[in-house]
Formats: sequence, C-alpha cells, structure tokens
Amino acid sequence: ILSILAVLLILFLFYRIKLWRMIIERKISRLEVEKKVLKTLIQETQRGYFQEGKIAEGVYNIRTKKFSELIRDIDRQIPLLREQLARIKKPSE
Repeated sequence: ILSILAVLLILFLFYRIKLWRMIIERKISRLEVEKKVLKTLIQETQRGYFQEGKIAEGVYNIRTKKFSELIRDIDRQIPLLREQLARIKKPSE
C-alpha cells in the first residue's frame, strides 16, 4: 500500500503542472460555452419580445439585464484564468 501511495505521490509531483493547466483550460472552455448559451438566450428573448410579442416588457428587461450581468461576469473571469494559465506555462517553458 505504501509503495502504491509513493508512486502516486511521485506521479502527482511530476504531472501537477499539466493537471493544473488542464483544469484551467477546461474552466475557460466551459465559460466560453456558457457565454455562447447566454447570448443565444438573449437572442431568443429579443425574438420573443420584438417579433412574436409573447414576452412582456418587464420580463424582457429583467432577462436581458440578468443575462448581460452573467456575460460581464464571465468576461471578467476568462482573462483571470488566462493569466493563471500563462503563469503556469511560463516556468516550464
């Protein structure tokens, strides 16, 4: 059991930078997908309000405001994650 734990610890020490890089890249890609989904939700809300007239003005304002806040939040998080990714890549290269 101790030898297995020692091997796992050694593997973790060698591959921790790659693991962190993979985790950060996965977070970035997830946030970009979420941003695309929010943009399509805004488009659907606009279509429902302007073209179809199915959505009330108050609901339209609330949805677009909330979706815009979420997109701005994502736009703040992505550069921070890319900066962390650059810091991780810098020492190894």
